[in-house]
Amino acid sequence: MTIAIVLSLLLQSFFVTPLQPAEMKNKQAVVNTTEGEFVIDLEPELAPNHVGYFMKLAREGAYNKTAFHRIIKLGIIQGGDPLSKDPAKIKTYGQGGLGKLQPEFSAEPATRGAVAAVLQPGNFPAQWDPKLGIHVT
Repeated sequence: MTIAIVLSLLLQSFFVTPLQPAEMKNKQAVVNTTEGEFVIDLEPELAPNHVGYFMKLAREGAYNKTAFHRIIKLGIIQGGDPLSKDPAKIKTYGQGGLGKLQPEFSAEPATRGAVAAVLQPGNFPAQWDPKLGIHVT
């Protein structure tokens, strides 16, 4: 890790969920799209701050009208970027909502249908990314 990334992490204030584990247990997110509906089982025991932040944003309507801006056949589907609500910002899709959470790694294997947060060096997001490989719902 470079010195710039380490300093960025030390100086940045990250979201810490105010929710208790019992408040997040057995919760699901129902995602409605123009192509149908799917359900995400939230797993706070694997990533409590990611689940708490996702629940906060979902309750605020932050994901409403966002686009799936990155789709890789048999790979990943990426969505949740607040910038994707504005077609004029298409060149910046995938860059919004970043830097809010510290990574929460898990030994849980990423299997088909897993939901994860995007992880970029020095840039820890609030977006979620099905089948990415880091299971941090």
